[in-house]
Amino acid sequence: MIIFRYFSVLALLLVACRVTSSDGLSSTAEAITDQSVECELMYAAHPHKKAIVAIGENRLKETLSFNFDEMTEFSREFMPMTLEIASLSGDDSVRINEQELVLGGYEGVTIPSVVIRVSVLRKEGYAALLRIASHIGYVYAQDSTLVICATKLVDGWDKVSSLEVVDQGKVNFFTERNVPLFFGLMIGAFNGPERLGYTFYKDSKIFSTFSESGRSLRGNSVIESLSVWLNELSNGDVDLSISSGPVSIFFPHNDWETNPEGESFQHYMEQGRLNPVLVKNRERYIQRLDQFLNRRQKR
Repeated sequence: MIIFRYFSVLALLLVACRVTSSDGLSSTAEAITDQSVECELMYAAHPHKKAIVAIGENRLKETLSFNFDEMTEFSREFMPMTLEIASLSGDDSVRINEQELVLGGYEGVTIPSVVIRVSVLRKEGYAALLRIASHIGYVYAQDSTLVICATKLVDGWDKVSSLEVVDQGKVNFFTERNVPLFFGLMIGAFNGPERLGYTFYKDSKIFSTFSESGRSLRGNSVIESLSVWLNELSNGDVDLSISSGPVSIFFPHNDWETNPEGESFQHYMEQGRLNPVLVKNRERYIQRLDQFLNRRQKR
């Protein structure tokens, strides 16, 4: 499956507003035939830096001081809880398959993130998938959660071109150490980090990025040029394979300055309402966050 992650802030805001039905759910399902489609949902367990009211100012400041290893540990610790939150959708049109800890980069910064692989079994599953994403975004106080489906048939979602890059030479270039370096080379080629992002799947060692509409050809050209340069620099030992294709993405999103408790995520929930169980889960998340911070202080 061809997949991708991050989008620009402007596009994120535009996509997040595309909720068209009266109950707050996407009208995506109307144009989908009944078929199984592989999708992914990406999130980070550490809260967004502007979620001051929801998380607490002092608590939030401490999470922002996590180093990379601590963010990785924190992300891994909350993966089981995420599956519990996802199950609250109570919809059998979506099957949750597995989670994977990945590296994600956006606008020059690399952080650990988590991807959930799911199968949408029926057309109703697309709205259910957005509900799951909004549940996770609300509980973990996210700026947004990203949903990606390997299909061009999802109305109301944004369509972009994905690029996947993998090693096929004598020497593997894509290690966890080199992945941020490759991202840095991309930033240099584009003359800045704006609107650039990636995901590195550590298990399959796939480097995934994307090109927006109008930038697709340039995105392909940049990656291909970097591939040629690395091949020449390594005397042919590094050889990168590049594939591309269309995907549909959606960002359930909250502006924490306007909605300090995460109210915007309700747009994608059942009948546009906040399930009281989610409030309890947010409280449980904060309790476990405090436990993590207490252990950190004692080290």
